[in-house]
Amino acid sequence: MAKSEKRYVLRLAVFMSLYIALLWPVTWATRHGHIPQGWLLYAAAMTPALPVLGAIWAMLRFLSEEEDEYQRFIRVQAFIWGAGFAVAVMTAWGFLEEFAKVAPMPPMYPFLIFVCAIGFAQGIGAWWRR
Repeated sequence: MAKSEKRYVLRLAVFMSLYIALLWPVTWATRHGHIPQGWLLYAAAMTPALPVLGAIWAMLRFLSEEEDEYQRFIRVQAFIWGAGFAVAVMTAWGFLEEFAKVAPMPPMYPFLIFVCAIGFAQGIGAWWRR
């Protein structure tokens, strides 16, 4: 594993851990009626979005640090597949909400779908290139 990839994995792990660490207490507080009111409500609700920005920064940072053009190309492809799949799922869910009256998608799912789709695309890509 190249140094740039090690840094990427570490950064992504840190931001994903922060995402879970911030999402869990906000979700728990909301479900148990302990969420603050006023501006603190808005601050608490936005807190889990901050590590999402960090994870996206980590992905972009990897692309600028990776020296091997082929490895950058492979990662860009996985990011595009991940984004495309996440958009497709959210679009389909939006149509289900609108026309079939299903419950709205929980807000933590789009990013989770995106990251999982990136991982899946990378795995398929590695298998395909063998």
